[in-house]
Amino acid sequence: DKGVAGIDSNTTLEDTAVSGNVLDNDRDIDSNLTVAGFSVDINGDGTTESFTAGQTATINGVGTLTLGSDGGYTFAPAGNWSGTVPAVTYTTNTGTSATLNIDVTPVADKPALTINNYQTVASMNFEDVALPSQGYSETIQINTISGTSTVGTWSTWNGSGYVEVGKEGIYQGGSSSNKVMEIEAATGDKTLYADIQVEAGRFYELDFDVAARNGHIASSGMSVSLVKLDASGNPVTGSSVVLYTFSPTDSSWHNVTENWTAEASGTYRLIFTSTDSGNSYGALLDNITFSAVENKGYENSFFSLGDINTALTDTDGSEELAVEISGLPVGAVLKDGAGHELTVGANGKLDVTGWSLTTLQIQVDQPGNYTLTVTSTSSEVVNGSVVDSDSSQANFTITVLDVANFTDANEVVTMAEDGVLSGSVLTGTSSIEGAVTVSSFSIGGSSYTAGQTATVANIGALKVNADGSYVFTPVKDFNGPVPTVNYVVTDGKTTDASTLNISVTAVEDTPVSYSSGNSGAYWLMNYTSNANEFDMKVKNGTMTLAVGESLHWDILVTDSDQNATLTLINKSLPSGATLSYERLYAENGEVMLRVYLTVTGNSAITLSQDNQFTIDVNGASGKALLINSDEYVGVHPNNEYDYSTQFDNGNASQWDDTDWLSSNVRGGELATSSSSQTGQTVSYGNGEDIAYGTIGGDTLSGGADNDFIDGRAGNDTLYGDAGNDVVLGGHGNDTLYGDTGNDYLDGGRGSDALYGGSGNDVLKGGTDSDTLVGGAGNDTLTGGTGIDTFKWALGDAGAVGSAARDSITDFKAGVGGDVLDLKDLLQGENSSNLSNYLHFDKDAAGNAVVQISSSGNVVGGFDQAITLEGVKLSDLGAGDANIINNLLANGNLKVDL
Repeated sequence: DKGVAGIDSNTTLEDTAVSGNVLDNDRDIDSNLTVAGFSVDINGDGTTESFTAGQTATINGVGTLTLGSDGGYTFAPAGNWSGTVPAVTYTTNTGTSATLNIDVTPVADKPALTINNYQTVASMNFEDVALPSQGYSETIQINTISGTSTVGTWSTWNGSGYVEVGKEGIYQGGSSSNKVMEIEAATGDKTLYADIQVEAGRFYELDFDVAARNGHIASSGMSVSLVKLDASGNPVTGSSVVLYTFSPTDSSWHNVTENWTAEASGTYRLIFTSTDSGNSYGALLDNITFSAVENKGYENSFFSLGDINTALTDTDGSEELAVEISGLPVGAVLKDGAGHELTVGANGKLDVTGWSLTTLQIQVDQPGNYTLTVTSTSSEVVNGSVVDSDSSQANFTITVLDVANFTDANEVVTMAEDGVLSGSVLTGTSSIEGAVTVSSFSIGGSSYTAGQTATVANIGALKVNADGSYVFTPVKDFNGPVPTVNYVVTDGKTTDASTLNISVTAVEDTPVSYSSGNSGAYWLMNYTSNANEFDMKVKNGTMTLAVGESLHWDILVTDSDQNATLTLINKSLPSGATLSYERLYAENGEVMLRVYLTVTGNSAITLSQDNQFTIDVNGASGKALLINSDEYVGVHPNNEYDYSTQFDNGNASQWDDTDWLSSNVRGGELATSSSSQTGQTVSYGNGEDIAYGTIGGDTLSGGADNDFIDGRAGNDTLYGDAGNDVVLGGHGNDTLYGDTGNDYLDGGRGSDALYGGSGNDVLKGGTDSDTLVGGAGNDTLTGGTGIDTFKWALGDAGAVGSAARDSITDFKAGVGGDVLDLKDLLQGENSSNLSNYLHFDKDAAGNAVVQISSSGNVVGGFDQAITLEGVKLSDLGAGDANIINNLLANGNLKVDL
């Protein structure tokens, strides 16, 4: 009896081996069954090949089958194969035969998927440079460097092609062995460059590290630029673009990232250049990378997406591949280099199966960051039906940059002193997106929303409205630059930052004319000699004085001890009128006193003959003479008796000696006898002169001895010359020189320049923005109103141990404040070494003191000290470096940088 052998069947999944036993369903009552052999078509040609039990049959393209004598079998399908295995026929030891049928069920394989975002065009981190034992070399042939850390060919412009590369610790201190390049090696070396290929419309990113060489910050400036090259390799005129400028203030490392879009395809040169003359000390460079950047571009313009690389991992033809991109902005347009183009619908998805996925470009109309998902799906298809599928996913972000739909130009405007300026910062500014408005502005270190009013102390008030209109009202008598106004404009989508710079020009104040517009009124003065008293009143009508207006009279008193004073008695002046006086001059038995009548109330006043006041002279050893008013000069050297004088509109009515130049024992006096006589030049000889200018621009020189000079109205140039002089500018933009001696200089109204010269001088700028130069000696300086500049030169300083000591009584720090101009005093200073020249301390009264070494060795002592009265050290900052930075940033310090 042969026994019975049943048909065997089995199934498995693709790429999965399967085992079984063909004898499990066979029987023979006479024998123990075994497998003697088997046969199978291994070549697919319809012919079966025979194998003995235990052998392995390799079925071409299908898999391997091993069938043992005990009936056990194992079938391992070939990779990615699926289908029906050719029938296997086996024969037992009793001669019985049966078949083994195996089916392999297809399984989809995950497709491969990668996305590339960057492509390095050029790079250099100097680690491929071989250094000698000393740790640096100035003879590195940079165009021969290659290795894993170097992409592209790098070069330099010098005869040898050498650059300097060394260990970081050599240049910055410490022990770092990181390799860096110094942009300046030998004198004249100043460049590093590489030629690169770019594609039009593509984004590129430059990334590098830069630091100033320790101890050489001022010479470590550098710029980075790109220039297009023509077919011959020469720079194309006008094609250079500056990507970055390095202006260091310390020696720390800075990581720099700059983006650039190529307007045209071709060869460009990336150039690192020192900005000084190449003095062999310069910036340090490291980790330079220039890359093509995907997935970034401007709104409403096509830009490239990163290469999407996807493929089936099962390549036997049983699978199909589909690719979808989701997360796309609605309305975006996607296209490829093969002519496909689709617009994104509401679901944010596009099927890009069959597209050229390495040439995709997208156009998006709204700026922002968008995360896209690529889904690549492989599907096993049998007889047109999908039996299995699997997917791979990858995310990437695209950045859509805002295109400036408008730009707003910076504004530069001027206005006259004491006026009101109005205008618009948005004149000529428009946007395709809609109305452009101002959202905010800042001035003097403070920020405001549009529509608010900014008040800057001692300067004025500014209001900038959302529609761009603005109004600036300076404080009375202010002139000079207004702190820069920074403002932000927007069209609701794009913003832009602009500046408004206002400059207020000085205006000469009109001199007081006593009769003009006052019904012919004039002043009458009666002098009583035995009482040394002047009785003052208005005659022949009324006189109106505006708020803030001031009149003055000068009185010369003979007094041996020079201690004469005045008593001012208000008999019937109206409310709002104030009397005061000051001592102007005291030399050789004479005292000059100036009396002021000032309108200090809130409204104008009207004076008439009922409005009187008297001036009593106290403690004088001799008589007093009223010799000058705002418009009148009279000389009365011999009056020892009672007399009267009337004066109006610059004309003296009684005295013939009110001529241009009268001489007496004191020297000379310049007088006005007609308001039409202006602009005189007079040089006085030796002697103690009392000189008054005309209402025009005069040039007056006092000569030797102690002089009193009053320029009065007009833009005057006044010289005290030798002696202890009193020089008054009066109205106008005047220039005053004290020369030798201990002088008193007062600029008065207008933007004046005061030069004390040698000696211990007192300088007062007065109203408006003035320049005060004390000169040699220990001087006292008062700027007055406006933005004043206090200036020193090299010859003004003393010596270490005997420093010159000057004081400023009203220094205003902060934005829009006063200025210390030390650039002609300090020798060899720069932005990195100012702490060698300046040290800040305080005196016993708590006033801030600037200690200055003109040679840059302040730790060894100072040769100039400036006391800022009323300014606390803490108001300026904390420590020398911080104070220096604050003063520079606020415009309060001027030096050579």
